[in-house]
Amino acid sequence: MSNSAGRGWPLQTWWTGNRRGFHTKRLSADERATLEHMLRSGKTGTRKLTRARILLKAADGLSDDAMAAALDVGTATVFRIRQRFVEASLGALDELPRPGAQRKLTGKQEAH
Repeated sequence: MSNSAGRGWPLQTWWTGNRRGFHTKRLSADERATLEHMLRSGKTGTRKLTRARILLKAADGLSDDAMAAALDVGTATVFRIRQRFVEASLGALDELPRPGAQRKLTGKQEAH
């Protein structure tokens, strides 16, 4: 299901199935503008940019397989990012905590 709003950008409805049912989320014009600004700014990490590109391509209507091939990532990655977007909106771009011991030194301490 697609719609147009704002400057004519399509809004894509995504759904993810889980045991409790289906959830839908649309990429708003403001969210699209935020993602596009991130891509243009040049101050964002590579992983975050890849996640932003996945969301933008999904909003443009590409299939999971097409997005995975275009961005050189796995289809599971595409599905996971889309699902995280449904659950956390643009919070899906942020890194999740990793397992293991906490860092003993900060990045600044390691640099010196």
